[in-house]
Amino acid sequence: METAQQVEVLFTDSLRLRFPALKDGRYSGANLLELLNAIEREHPRFISYILDDQQAVRKHVAVAIDGNVLRRSVASDVSLKGVSTVHIWQALSGG
Repeated sequence: METAQQVEVLFTDSLRLRFPALKDGRYSGANLLELLNAIEREHPRFISYILDDQQAVRKHVAVAIDGNVLRRSVASDVSLKGVSTVHIWQALSGG
């Protein structure tokens, strides 16, 4: 079992429109799912907006781990070992 990591989490303004009290900060988790659960404790319904019912990152959301954008990953499979920053934003499309 991996040890929980303290990770800096950064959010975009588009997510703050949906979750007005959301602030950048440090959260703890051994994997992305644990990290999102920590955020969920402060911001109810956050996880259901970010993850689908298979716990994969939804298509309308983007997550980057130390600058590397995840490809529709299952959150519990994404280790945070050695990670310093997670960015979460609403993936907008259009042109």
